[in-house]
Amino acid sequence: MRDFGKSLAGLELSDELSNEGLSRRAGKFIETRVYDILVTGIGDIRGIEGTILNSYHMEQNNKIKQVIDFYRPNVDRNEPNSLYIWPDANARSKGRNGRQAMRIGRAIRRMFPVLTDSEIDKMVDEVKAKLLAKDFTLKTGQDAASFRKAYSYEQADYENVDTSWSKKHMANSCMRYSFDSLPKHPAEAYASGEFTILWLETPSGQIAGRCVVWTKPEIPQAAPIYCVSEAAYEMLNDQLYLMGARRADSASWTGACLVADPYDGGWLAPYLDLEPRALRVWGDYLVVDECGTIDGSNYGGILRDGECYFCEDCSDSIHEMDVTHVCDRAICPSCLESRYFRCEYSDEYYPECDAREVYSRHWNGNTVVQYWDSYYADEYAIECTDGQLWYQEYVYTTADGEDISADQYDNEYFTCWLSDGIYHNDEAQVLEDGELTTLEQIQAFNKSDRIYEYVQNELTGEWSSQRKKEEGEQCIA
Repeated sequence: MRDFGKSLAGLELSDELSNEGLSRRAGKFIETRVYDILVTGIGDIRGIEGTILNSYHMEQNNKIKQVIDFYRPNVDRNEPNSLYIWPDANARSKGRNGRQAMRIGRAIRRMFPVLTDSEIDKMVDEVKAKLLAKDFTLKTGQDAASFRKAYSYEQADYENVDTSWSKKHMANSCMRYSFDSLPKHPAEAYASGEFTILWLETPSGQIAGRCVVWTKPEIPQAAPIYCVSEAAYEMLNDQLYLMGARRADSASWTGACLVADPYDGGWLAPYLDLEPRALRVWGDYLVVDECGTIDGSNYGGILRDGECYFCEDCSDSIHEMDVTHVCDRAICPSCLESRYFRCEYSDEYYPECDAREVYSRHWNGNTVVQYWDSYYADEYAIECTDGQLWYQEYVYTTADGEDISADQYDNEYFTCWLSDGIYHNDEAQVLEDGELTTLEQIQAFNKSDRIYEYVQNELTGEWSSQRKKEEGEQCIA
């Protein structure tokens, strides 16, 4: 079972810790999230008596509060990637002058080193979404320009989103591109007067979320919400609630009309987010109809009647079962094999010229080389000190701020027992229990106000802890 008070081990805590007048908002939020992790972990424990679990629960809940009271985390909206904390007892003794800014994940790990990487990653996103939420402006429109802007303008920075049938990540939207090769954006077909587009903009004009709503019926019918963050989703979802709209998991667009704009043997229109993804022509409109013969599941911006596509590289006709859409372009099998590759991050095809070699780890722990599209390599891979590009989940940051790969960490580095920092093996000092640290951390520990200190055995070179000697006493290793 985990000790949530590990970061305070060896410290003598007073009953009354000065809070220096600092806000408790961030601390209470993080405390609640860590408590949820504690409760979930207890629920997964089997084979231990209830009285023992109850005692453990009370003890750890108290330790979580002590950790928050000691470090007193705080946020600053001007530094959206940082938490301010007192990193140690010495800093805390300096009052506000001892506060230090740390990356959110690093600060959380300093306070709660027993949390897993995935738990910390999730908490980082929650802190950003709830405590450092960006200012969004809600906009609506029914004209073609509104649909074009909401779909194709530059998007805001992505955060992790727990997706569902009615909540999608903007990064996964097949219609988010500008479609410069077409006369107009396919989403402009929604400008028939029956649909309304809701979208969010950041202060700099970036798009943070969108949702298409069929507003002709008495009860509006909403497509899935596409968003860059949980905060963006909540804002759009609240607006749908105010509209009395039916959410995507139960909505239907059957009977809705889109503008019919013939082009290249088909019609300029978007991929339909709701079933049925079929349409028929009715005068100047495309009507959503489950018996329609026009396929509304095409990502290329041109919806066609029947089963025939044309390769946008070689112009050969392709049966719909053989077509592959690459960056919203219909590609035949022959061109796909000779000019494109499958990105192992997104599981989608891209031009070979955009391929980047990225190192990662297989589920069995083996190092593997993958080929990623350059966009994902730039966003989710980091170049390490050995010159290799690694998936960010397998990159470590040393105490000196250098990025190293999982291979480098396994072969050349270690995690310091006293500081949780990562150091090169050349700096390793061995403690009596086999744990590793550095001479610098030992010296810092011995200078602290702890009642124990480390002393080196001259014969073995190992360091053992013992109670500090009174002045005048000899320290014998």
